[in-house]
Formats: sequence, structure tokens, C-alpha cells
Amino acid sequence: MSASIPLFFPEIEILLASKSPRRQQLLRDMGLRFQQIAQNVEEDYPPTLPLADIALFLAQKKARSVLHLLKKPEQLLLCSDTTVIDAKNSYEKPQSAEEAKAFLRALSGKTHEVRTAVCLWGQEKRYDIVGSSKVEFAELTDQQIEYYVSHFQPFDKAGGYAIQEWIGLIGIKGIQGSYFNIVGLPSQQLFAALCDYQTILDQKK
Repeated sequence: MSASIPLFFPEIEILLASKSPRRQQLLRDMGLRFQQIAQNVEEDYPPTLPLADIALFLAQKKARSVLHLLKKPEQLLLCSDTTVIDAKNSYEKPQSAEEAKAFLRALSGKTHEVRTAVCLWGQEKRYDIVGSSKVEFAELTDQQIEYYVSHFQPFDKAGGYAIQEWIGLIGIKGIQGSYFNIVGLPSQQLFAALCDYQTILDQKK
């Protein structure tokens, strides 16, 4: 935990079931206490599931797989998933450089939606949070796409890109909604849920 950001909810301990360094940094920057826990769930979903529901379905699936680790009221399990979608497709973590390039070609010059879902699960209450942001890409050249994929290797990122990296600096014309939701957490909605849970804990004292 960064020494420059004191804990805001010192009683609450978040069990973060995510390897994402971006989510970990966002929690630190919010002044939250957390420990990382392991979860290994296949990120598959029913083929008939609406695109808009994929992120929450996967966040809930991850949470159920580690629910047994929740031992006391002060703990909150946090599982999350980010999807990049347009009207017809979901662009998940690319499995190869060629797939990452194909994703970026498909997103180039268009507006897509980034949905980040959080399943925040405690003994007293569960919160299902979904953030939605729109991202507009400029037309990307093959040279730009090749440069980004070869130098940044965005294979652990939904849609094959990270907004805070080079491609975001040179290629994104605008966003609607929360920037931090695109990075990896709907931070304002998450904070509001934590405020509510702290109130519940205070009322039980």
C-alpha cells in the first residue's frame, strides 16, 4: 500500500481475485486495503448470452469459485471482468499477435463499448456493479497497429489494447463515461458500494 494514500476504510479487507496490475493499482490509489487471492476459472459463457451481460456473468462466476474464502463480515470478495463489445461482437483477450491486430482493425475508426463488471460479495450483502463507457477510435494504420502489438503485447487486455498505453495516446479520439472503468474498475460505483457496506458494518456494532 502506498504510504502517501492512507486507508479510507481501515476495517474493510478486500479479497481481490484478480492478477491485473491495473486493478491492484486502482485499489491502492483509492486508499483501499486488499490482498490478492488466486482464482482459476474458465472464462466461458453460454453462446446465447447477450453481449451486454457477459462481463457480469463472468464476474459472478469467478466470485462463486472462491466464495469459500470469505470468513468474516469485514471481508469483501472482489471479482471483476472487462469486455469490449460492439453491436455484433465481443472482443476478449487476444490469443495471439494476429488476433490482437485483427481486433484493432475491427475497432479502428469506430465507437465501441467497454463494460467492466464487479461482483463485490460480503457476508452481509452482495453488490453487482456494471460500468459502461464508450470509446471512439480514430482510423488506425497497419503500421500503427503493428507497432503497438509488437512493442506492448496486449494479450492480457480485453479488446487487445489498454487506453493508458501508446495506442490510447495516439488513437483514441474521445470517451463517454468513466476513464477508470476502461482501465479496469468502475471506481466511483465501487466506492459507493463500499460506503454502503461500511454503513452496514457500523450499524451492527
